[in-house]
Amino acid sequence: MIGTVYHGVAQNMSKAQEFHELALDLSRRYNSTNEIALSLHLLGIIHRYQRNMDTARRYHEDAVELGRKIFSPKNNGRLAAFLLNLAVVYNRLGQLAVEEARLVYQETLKLTRKQYGSRDGRVLNTLSTNYYALGKYDESIEALLEALSIHEETHGDYHPNVAETLYFLGFTYRVKGELQNSIQMLTKSLKIRQQYYGDQHYQVAEVLHDISNTQRELSLLDDALQNAERCVEILRDKLTENSAGVAVSLNGLGHIYLALGDPNVDR
Repeated sequence: MIGTVYHGVAQNMSKAQEFHELALDLSRRYNSTNEIALSLHLLGIIHRYQRNMDTARRYHEDAVELGRKIFSPKNNGRLAAFLLNLAVVYNRLGQLAVEEARLVYQETLKLTRKQYGSRDGRVLNTLSTNYYALGKYDESIEALLEALSIHEETHGDYHPNVAETLYFLGFTYRVKGELQNSIQMLTKSLKIRQQYYGDQHYQVAEVLHDISNTQRELSLLDDALQNAERCVEILRDKLTENSAGVAVSLNGLGHIYLALGDPNVDR
């Protein structure tokens, strides 16, 4: 799909969205169910990165519903990918979809184990997100560290799967309050993503946002400000200006300026 090229290489989200919406319209016109499911799935991912979670939820739910009807047992991996992205959205919705996230994570884990085996890095990443959704952060970190070892052994040190696992580790350490560990993992993830995707990639912005938040919690406000400004710059370039993702990054930037103006402000 042309939209996937923009999503994965050029990183122009609005252009990717335009092409995937066109693909969805054409696929529906010619009743191409596989392409309909894929377009729905990809549009869900785009809206998730734009932080339009309610819209992302609708697309992912429609993709999963169709995927259950058209994918054979041999395509467990594809259905699992659809389910995992839906579970991520449920997780981002927080208390609004806690039970939905738990159930979908469990189904995803079952399918990925059946498709890839219990000790596959993708299975362990899914297991970790399931633990995270349940608030079992120690178990989540244990699964992620094992997944990291497998990904590094399989792919080498510089690979998107390694970067993603490091990012999840950094995010989870931060939730646990282990801020130095969080910074360490996020910094490693950032370095890999910059090398793999380039400095202007939205996934680079994603890591910069979390590094900035962690630095703010550590009262490293000058460093936090620098990373937050870089994040906003990238997202404004890659997402539409009225995207919720841009709004989230601007709120983070504003919070840092507030803290810089008043050292006693609640961070």
